[in-house]
Amino acid sequence: MTKHLLFNLSLLILILFISRLFIERYPKKNINRIVMFFGFTISLLVCLWFSAPINGDFRIDLRQIPVIIGGLYLGFGPWLAVLTIIIRGLFYGFHTGFIAATTIYSLYAILLWVLHPLFMRLPVARRVRSTILFTAFMSLITMGVMGLFKGGLIHSYEIWIAFLVIPSLGAGMVSYVLEALSQNDFLQNEMIKSQKMDAASNLAASIAHEIRNPLTSASGFLQLVNEDSAVEGNIKDYVTFALQELQSAEKIISDYLTFTKPSLISIEEMDVNEEIRTVLNVLKPLANMNSVEILCEWGPISVFSGDRQKFRQCLLNILQNGLEAMPNGGILSVTTAHISKEIEITIQDTGIGMTKEQIHRLGEPFYSIKDGKGTCLALW
Repeated sequence: MTKHLLFNLSLLILILFISRLFIERYPKKNINRIVMFFGFTISLLVCLWFSAPINGDFRIDLRQIPVIIGGLYLGFGPWLAVLTIIIRGLFYGFHTGFIAATTIYSLYAILLWVLHPLFMRLPVARRVRSTILFTAFMSLITMGVMGLFKGGLIHSYEIWIAFLVIPSLGAGMVSYVLEALSQNDFLQNEMIKSQKMDAASNLAASIAHEIRNPLTSASGFLQLVNEDSAVEGNIKDYVTFALQELQSAEKIISDYLTFTKPSLISIEEMDVNEEIRTVLNVLKPLANMNSVEILCEWGPISVFSGDRQKFRQCLLNILQNGLEAMPNGGILSVTTAHISKEIEITIQDTGIGMTKEQIHRLGEPFYSIKDGKGTCLALW
């Protein structure tokens, strides 16, 4: 019986890896869920097809593992439980064992539906342990239900071990593999981000040496032309416009340099409330254009030390993003508070919000949802 269950487990792990390989080849979120559900369905079919009969109409296999894993990790619990009941009846008939399986997997459906959102909030290590404990708990319930239908507890030690130890360890193993694969994906994404940052460093250094100097020279000559009293009318306007564009190009270069070396330049004492007021005054025209009302709640804040220019730039980027998220009007609220030894700034808007994918990539260099506008480094 143990060899039979271990064979079941090896097939489950094989199906898991095949599903994983398919997902890596076609990395689309909606397709991923379909592939995983299909993989769990195949796992159920395999487990029930290779199940072994015990004590008449009852059968033993590892069908609970795909139900538990799919329910806890992806929220498929109720659907997989219903599929298990249907497949069990079609394969082996609608007798006493089917009634017991219906009772057990109806309980699975309810518990997994309730536990899925709570389970996903747990840290990785606790998720693996929780999977093992839940499987052991449900195995005990399964043995109890079987005992009720057979008129007494099953006294075979081999069956107790097969129902308790192997499913629990198998579920824990599958859970650990899933967490390891997820961690591997996270490390790959971090490596990609690190490579982008290295590329940005090299690019910024090149821009600084190759472009900044001629821009500075051109800007200086245009300023001299602009100060010449003989220049007037449209020519003066064109020169002013050219100077503004050069300043814009200079700002982009500075942004890349800040991204490469985000070090403090000058440290001075600042009043948080006063700095926020200054930035909000700059953004008032944008707020008026978008019909946005700005609400402020100032707390008693003491001064702090930092780089005034970078602090203002940080506030400007965040507040501007909030205003741009409300093109049809809304409310932008800013609250300051002094909590213990920390200063807390809360910025909220009633804008369009962000998707889960956008939140996940928040702060990633060069990622933007503004159709390529800007350097995409504002929140880095």
